[in-house]
Amino acid sequence: MYSSFKYLRPIVVFAGVIGMLQSLLWIAFAITALTAYYCHMTFENVASSVGTLFELTFFHVYFRGPCDLPDFPPLDLTIVDNLPLLEPIDVHAMAWAYLIISFFWLISSLTIVLTCKEEYVKYANIFLFIWIFLTLGTSVVDMALGILFGLDYGTIMEAAHNVPLAGATVNHAILLGAQASAGVLMGVAFRGFLLWLINIALALYIFTHTFKIADHNRMKSGIDNASFAHDPHSMKTDKPIDAYGFNSTRPVSTWQTPSTFHPERHHDDRDYRRPITTYELQPTQQPPPVTRRRDDDVILRRDAAASVAREINHRNSFRNEPGVPAPDYSPPMPRSNPYENRPALKSAMRSSRYQ
Repeated sequence: MYSSFKYLRPIVVFAGVIGMLQSLLWIAFAITALTAYYCHMTFENVASSVGTLFELTFFHVYFRGPCDLPDFPPLDLTIVDNLPLLEPIDVHAMAWAYLIISFFWLISSLTIVLTCKEEYVKYANIFLFIWIFLTLGTSVVDMALGILFGLDYGTIMEAAHNVPLAGATVNHAILLGAQASAGVLMGVAFRGFLLWLINIALALYIFTHTFKIADHNRMKSGIDNASFAHDPHSMKTDKPIDAYGFNSTRPVSTWQTPSTFHPERHHDDRDYRRPITTYELQPTQQPPPVTRRRDDDVILRRDAAASVAREINHRNSFRNEPGVPAPDYSPPMPRSNPYENRPALKSAMRSSRYQ
């Protein structure tokens, strides 16, 4: 394991715990906002007074739904209805978004606490990337919603500055309640500003460690893998390769052996002495040609002529015709080479008269 992993584990545990707490808290906020929008709240024991002015304005400006509450205290809120503020339907949509995101963030925070360990480092990056994505996505939504509530806060404050203190009435006090409501929701959206910055810092820190974990998995992958072998084919499980062919046996094949082809000659089919086409295996290297002397050729021709004469005489011996002598078809004997026993020529200088 790389050296800085010992610092990552406690930080991941802290990020997971604080992420789970925020998720549970924002799930509760989202459920409360949805309950208020669908008019599942009652105001039976709430009277219109200075003490309840803030909560009544808070509900009316941002969380009232399309339904009517018969037990809502009578209060003239026309002064805030005429201001260009964030509509309750927009807050309702954001409540659904927070409910879904917080649910997945809760599961992801629990997962990184359980999986970011040395024995699960091979799969840790998957869960860390999911947590980083959800954390940064939640932070972006927080910033967007916080900016919208900040704009409402500025709008209400500008309207309140236009009312002189000498002519202030109860209706003008509602502006102060609406301004406080926008300020509170802006702080909640930014998670008190401090938690928002902590989430961003944790996400960036863990993101930098994902590169180190990826390098560790690629180089080591839980085992010594200096040759970058894939896990299913590691150096410990693979058989050694036969790089020089010492253990391999090549099958003997005869189809590549050189051969001499003798084409079939055209003979009469009735001739039983017709030669048969054969294939003769020849070595790859032909032997050197045999050189014969001239005397050997003369002897071979002489022996061949004598053999032919004996064969013809033998065939003629079977004829029993009387008075007919047996013909002699023997060929004449070959003459001897006149140049074989020729004496050496004398030199022209020796036969010259000047010698």
